[in-house]
Amino acid sequence: CARGRASSLFGGDAYKQHPHLLHDFYASSVVPGPDVEARKLAECVRRVRAAGTPAIVCGDLNGDHDDPAVSLLLRRGGMRPMPNAADEAWASHVAHNGRVMACDMALTSGDCAVESWRLGGTEAELLARRSLSDHRPLHITVSVGG
Repeated sequence: CARGRASSLFGGDAYKQHPHLLHDFYASSVVPGPDVEARKLAECVRRVRAAGTPAIVCGDLNGDHDDPAVSLLLRRGGMRPMPNAADEAWASHVAHNGRVMACDMALTSGDCAVESWRLGGTEAELLARRSLSDHRPLHITVSVGG
């Protein structure tokens, strides 16, 4: 899994994960499907947590909280979603097929938590495709050890 040491950011050891879980339409005998990727990422998170280090998984998960691969990552990785993210209607991405998705997330484990989050830009700008990206920026405030 892609990871980077973030010790200078948090004043201690922490690992950040930035995944891009693939949709089933990318899955093949060469490229694993999203469930395989979610299981591998959950294993990585469990190893990091077993070492006593908090983990943050953030990025385009290509599914919302109800998506089977995202649910698997939350459950097997022992992770928590962003506060209120599953309770609110929001959109962070317009997929290539036009589907509006709430797929850009930050998941945490251990004594690391997302205190607050917001999306940059507006949903109207996203839908009108007036941004540089087909994703809205995700801004998070994270606490560690509190």
